[in-house]
Amino acid sequence: MTPTLIPQDIVNEIVEKIKSDKKALKKVSLISRSFCDPCRKHLFARLELDCRRVKRIKAFHRILTLNPDLAHNPRYLNLIIYEGSNDKVLPLILRALNNLRSISWQVPQAEPLSWTAFQPSLKTALIERLQAPGLSNIDISHVTGFPLSLFSVCTDLKKLTLTDIFSPTCIYHEVSLEENVRPKAWLQSLSISSTFNADHSFARVFTHLLTSVEISQLRQLHVGSVRRDDEILECQKVIEASAYSLKELTLIVKFTFMTPQRAFDLNSVTSLRRLTIKMAQNPRMLEWLQSILLSANNSLEHVKLSLFDQLVAEENQSVLTKLTDIDDTLADPRFENLRSVSLAFDSWMSRPILGSSFTEQCMPKLASKEILCVYWNNKPLFFVKTTS
Repeated sequence: MTPTLIPQDIVNEIVEKIKSDKKALKKVSLISRSFCDPCRKHLFARLELDCRRVKRIKAFHRILTLNPDLAHNPRYLNLIIYEGSNDKVLPLILRALNNLRSISWQVPQAEPLSWTAFQPSLKTALIERLQAPGLSNIDISHVTGFPLSLFSVCTDLKKLTLTDIFSPTCIYHEVSLEENVRPKAWLQSLSISSTFNADHSFARVFTHLLTSVEISQLRQLHVGSVRRDDEILECQKVIEASAYSLKELTLIVKFTFMTPQRAFDLNSVTSLRRLTIKMAQNPRMLEWLQSILLSANNSLEHVKLSLFDQLVAEENQSVLTKLTDIDDTLADPRFENLRSVSLAFDSWMSRPILGSSFTEQCMPKLASKEILCVYWNNKPLFFVKTTS
């Protein structure tokens, strides 16, 4: 490549302006060495390794072998693994990537893949990457039996997302790690969700995490498909442990047997700003929701309620009554900081109750405060200008 007389700081500024345009980056990288290196930084920043594409993985490994400095460029890795994956090159690539900030791996198949089914060299390489300094984001999906104790050595971990890493037959295979070598990670964002039914593993994930990471500075918590009493109990422990830092809480409940006695207690969460709850639409669940709102602190600024599932016609009036109770609760003077309330209906059966007089009948107080927005089937039915 021919040298350029343009100062490097100006070259870097030019490349920064086109960093989102891959085609432009490829062309500009051919100008000279001074353009090539900063272009590589953006071209290889996000890397996806799909175990089905063996030829592509081997080709990338050859590039890394010829250009060792390239291994420092990938910062975001998306790893797609399938049952029976036995690529010997993939572990070599993982060991070479020494500047990762985010790792996401998933198993896109009907049944989740057990951690024990991973080839030994791949497991070793993954463990090494997870323990590397600088890794702040981990997203694991559809992998059961994952050794949760690994998170105790991810000292720079800030955001953790776990989806379907457990099952009714799941046995957690712990790994031997030296104790007191590194301090625990201080999580800021935690998301845990499951699509499996009637298992105890969901609660055990919380139990393991409470001993593996530090959550007293947790700012965001997302919990999907809460079902059992033990899950509610362990989730409540996480909420209480992060009571002084938690600002955003999302709860998704796909089952209809929640009662006020099983409601989460938010009284100790003094910093909560945004509350999102997605749940089944029936009077019993609205009573459960009412109990949560009654326990909430006056720090709430934004509330989003999403109701799904079909509604039985005979329950229409009961639902309207419960919504009026929720209107009374959120309009209470103690929620003086409340800026917006979003109410979304996803069920086609709920359309009859959303007549032109819905706000006057069910949510008159919130509507009069001009902080209420009502949606049906993702379309706004009633929209009142809210404060920013």
